[in-house]
Amino acid sequence: MALKEKKTNKKNEQKSRGNKNYTTSINNRVKKIRVSLERTSDLSNLKKEFIELQSKLDKAVIKGIIHLNKANRYKQKLSKRIRDKEISLAN
Repeated sequence: MALKEKKTNKKNEQKSRGNKNYTTSINNRVKKIRVSLERTSDLSNLKKEFIELQSKLDKAVIKGIIHLNKANRYKQKLSKRIRDKEISLAN
């Protein structure tokens, strides 16, 4: 294997590890929000976490780690669940 190929493979592995860490972080945040939706009635903290997740999703789209439609789907579904939780707590 030529030196250039080794270097390219090493760079690809490093990038892959970084992307995996980023997507794992996003998935953990989504899971945390979903669990806290079921368990807590504290919406202020939940909304802060959701805003942070939106920012993280937008950055992942810009970096090309996830697709724009996937990020929008996450945001849409979670915001709907938060809205439904607000309505149920208001009644």
